[in-house]
Amino acid sequence: APAGSTASGSCTVCPAGSAVQTGTCTQCTAGTFSLAGSTTCGNCAANTFSAAGASTCGACAAGSTSAAGSSDCTVCPAGSAVVTGTCSSCAAGKFSVAGSTVCMTCAVNTFSAAGSSVCQPCCMLVLLVQLVPLYAALFLSFHCSVLQVMSNRWLFFLSFRCSVLQTMSNIWLFF
Repeated sequence: APAGSTASGSCTVCPAGSAVQTGTCTQCTAGTFSLAGSTTCGNCAANTFSAAGASTCGACAAGSTSAAGSSDCTVCPAGSAVVTGTCSSCAAGKFSVAGSTVCMTCAVNTFSAAGSSVCQPCCMLVLLVQLVPLYAALFLSFHCSVLQVMSNRWLFFLSFRCSVLQTMSNIWLFF
């Protein structure tokens, strides 16, 4: 029998989405495809996918990726974007939502650590200290550009959120 056909008295060409295996047409598995008359099913390329019995592979939607031979695509998580076919983490000072194709730059007066899904507002840290008999306040202001530069190494030391600090600004610390 000719390649891609079965031998059952007459030649039958296997339809697209199947290939000859041990003398019979067998459906291609998910993540593979074939044209009519194929002797084997081929893997779908990276960033494409197929269901079982496919004659072609479909492209992954924007913001999602797949490995070669995949039956579906995976949406890039928040804090990353598709760069040259793979999900890559956003740099410090940038952010993204799930399924993004680009990382967006944080707005003025906001910052983010690498891999962030949101930008945080820059804020003034206010520590109120009660000294007997005088009251003193120490104001430490951190500029956003400093936080963005420091975000990869030192942000864990400054892990306070503005809302927590705003709540704490009314609390007196005794020394």
